Amino acid sequence: MSNGKVITDAFGINKKDVISIVGAGGKTSLMFHLANNLRGRKIVTTTTKIMKPENYNVEFGQINFKTDNEIIVTAKTQEGPKLIGYNQMVDKTQYDYLLIEADGSRMLPLKGWGQFEPVIYDLTTKTIGIIDITTIGLEISRAKIFRLNELSKITLLEENININNLVDIVNSRNGLFKESIGQRILYINKVESEVDGLNAKELIKKLNESKQFYKIDRVVIGIIFNNYFEVIK
Repeated sequence: MSNGKVITDAFGINKKDVISIVGAGGKTSLMFHLANNLRGRKIVTTTTKIMKPENYNVEFGQINFKTDNEIIVTAKTQEGPKLIGYNQMVDKTQYDYLLIEADGSRMLPLKGWGQFEPVIYDLTTKTIGIIDITTIGLEISRAKIFRLNELSKITLLEENININNLVDIVNSRNGLFKESIGQRILYINKVESEVDGLNAKELIKKLNESKQFYKIDRVVIGIIFNNYFEVIK
């Protein structure tokens, strides 16, 4: 692929942004990729639970930056391999960027949303909602979709996920951007093949033609591990 943008430009990240990331199919990867590409003091955390990252030290309690370009992962506590997030965030004077994983998906590529999720920090300036385009054709089962019962309340499920299901997930009041605050950015992830690209374009077309409960301010497609990001809207 060509004409890709630097990730921070693609998502329009500004200093002092508070970024809440929701959805399934790449939240944690996107959060750390953003953190690694931003210049300044970066705090990475969660309002729910995330797996403890292997390559980062985790701080509990007071945060102390040693350099002006550092990533600090912080959490309230730890239970087994998972970090438990905060109900209240750190003082905004302590960081240049705050990145938050705001809901869980149990490492599955698609999900529905329960009554008390996502947990969006009230000072959020950007909510990034992730859709994994490779879920088109995914067999519908509890082994592959987190909170399947909840997902079935916002879209008509048949044997496999189709593009209309993804449209409903993005557009629904109780879908991807439920409880979202600030600028809403749709990120379509894993656009890795020609078919994925065609599916992403069709999804965007259908979204533009449909009635959206939440206004989407920006649409980005990409491949996190290839460092490829393209702004579509």
